Amino acid sequence: MTGLEDAMQAGLKAAQAQCPPGQRLALAGPKDFDALAAISAEAAAFVGLDVFGLQDAAFFASIRERGAVILQILRHDIPEGYSVVGPAAQMAGLFAGEDDKGLLFGTALRAGLRGQGWQRRMIRLRCAALFAAGFGGAKAFVSPWNHASLTNLLGDGFAVVSHDFSYYQRHRFIVERPAKGWGALGAGETQALTLPPDGDLEDHRHLLASGWRGMDMARPQMLYRR
Repeated sequence: MTGLEDAMQAGLKAAQAQCPPGQRLALAGPKDFDALAAISAEAAAFVGLDVFGLQDAAFFASIRERGAVILQILRHDIPEGYSVVGPAAQMAGLFAGEDDKGLLFGTALRAGLRGQGWQRRMIRLRCAALFAAGFGGAKAFVSPWNHASLTNLLGDGFAVVSHDFSYYQRHRFIVERPAKGWGALGAGETQALTLPPDGDLEDHRHLLASGWRGMDMARPQMLYRR
């Protein structure tokens, strides 16, 4: 595999051309971690801890040591957002045997950057870097009640493949995107399920355990296929 950080650095030039005026992307290092922790706290306060877990400076230091690449979004040279990607096997014990997968996580934005399409840009940029570095797929955790993030991820080729409760001890769907796409998946049966407003996910968990995959969103419903 090519180094993930090298692949990300190579992709930044093209990504920079798509940034809104006055905004730019840069790789983050230890001197930036306190600023990123403040952005994380603001994001968690805005969406709630069920949706976004707090990430402090020690967290950023730890994941960087394990191979994560941390992008920061600067507006007029002030950090106002960040996004993270790393080798899935090193980022989460749940994926210990998946050395060929990368993990997207931790996109957080201050209020001034919301609504500008940054999450979708970060999904595409991080996937491109993973696949350029030789990873065979990308994974992510997403709250079942974060319909905007689910819509963005599914719209970029991800599918909900399972449910987990180990990430911050909160309900999370695990989504995945193979580097070569899902191929013919989705040509068979379909079933739509409403995403509930609270913690009752039993119907969704049953479908996922039975081999169905969540492939599309029509809020508040998810379309499953197998």
